[in-house]
Amino acid sequence: MRLPTFLSLLGTTAAIDIWLDFSNTSGNSGSISCVGLDKYQCCAITGRSDSPFKRVSVKYIPTNWDVVFSGHAGPQCGRILREEASAGRTAFDFKDLSFGGSGYHFGPGGHPARSEGVGAYEVVRPSIVALADGTQYNVTKLDDAAFNEMFVYIQTPQRTFSQVVY
Repeated sequence: MRLPTFLSLLGTTAAIDIWLDFSNTSGNSGSISCVGLDKYQCCAITGRSDSPFKRVSVKYIPTNWDVVFSGHAGPQCGRILREEASAGRTAFDFKDLSFGGSGYHFGPGGHPARSEGVGAYEVVRPSIVALADGTQYNVTKLDDAAFNEMFVYIQTPQRTFSQVVY
């Protein structure tokens, strides 16, 4: 009986989700997400040279973690445009800048169970694509060429996902 409880707790230890939106307003455009992102990972589209995202949303932050989030300029996870500590919040947004990606690291208080060293951000490709109508797709099995082609289509709001799928 204790093993299922323990296993359910494991799933919550690194469950921070980062969403990158094409608009400043939630639900008005498509978005991508890296679900369960780990420290020093940056959610971005590899091979892109621009900063197509107007809003970064961070969700499911454990309240006892001292986490610092960063919004990066393009390409991908370039220089940091904005950083902000979680300060006990479970979610928040960055907006009104053009972002290429977003990630996090632990602040001085860190994770309650470990200390951390300094590291560089590793670019992680999104696992979820969400359309403006709220429909979400798991895109982990797409190869890079198919993912990049799909990405071009979801930036155009009048297109539907059925126009992307072959």
